[in-house]
Amino acid sequence: MARHGNSKAQKRISINKSVHVHRKENVWIVKANPGPHSGGDSVALGVVLRDILKIARNLREVKLILNKRTVSVDGVIRTEKKFPVGLFDVIALADLKKQFRVLLDGKARFVLKEIPAKSSGFKLVKVSGKKIVKGKRIQLGTNDGRIFGIDAKEKISVGDTLKISLPAQKILETFSFEKGNTGFVFRGERIGGIAEIENILEGTMKRGKLVMLKPKEGEPFQTVAGNVFIVGKKNIEIEL
Repeated sequence: MARHGNSKAQKRISINKSVHVHRKENVWIVKANPGPHSGGDSVALGVVLRDILKIARNLREVKLILNKRTVSVDGVIRTEKKFPVGLFDVIALADLKKQFRVLLDGKARFVLKEIPAKSSGFKLVKVSGKKIVKGKRIQLGTNDGRIFGIDAKEKISVGDTLKISLPAQKILETFSFEKGNTGFVFRGERIGGIAEIENILEGTMKRGKLVMLKPKEGEPFQTVAGNVFIVGKKNIEIEL
């Protein structure tokens, strides 16, 4: 019989370059399940615990840790080693009383930055979709698979950033994709860069919207709007 569907296993040699692990240490690695983040923008929770944070030596220990129900992602207890974790997610380890935020370094690799407890109660999400639903309300989709319903009078556009509470998922603040706000480059050649938006060039029939960014040090540079994640106004809302 023919095999249907995608493979449930993955070899280390073929894992995303964003996952910084030894590719020839073992043959296999934990493959992230479909979930809030796409396959190319996520890493399995089991890989985070074993290979990145190194609080487990093997998958057996990963399972023991998860079964204790002391690991949460964005304020929700997770027990599945294949749960996908992505950019700006908050991972809390109750046993160790530590919290981490998922970031990207200058080589497009996932890194976990330890954060204080007060910072673990919120995260930033980027608005990736917007449509009108029943009742003339607006439905927003975000980069991590969340859905928010807002009033039609609220001025939130695709590309804007929402600061949301965890795990309640209430919108605390909105940061527009506009001149003067601070952007984090999470794709492209300038990945990892943090800079103020100096100018926005509208797209044409042949190219998308472009953004001119001015870092605190170095020369201004230009990239496509889709590569930029707004992380605050003058001040950055999260630890980068």
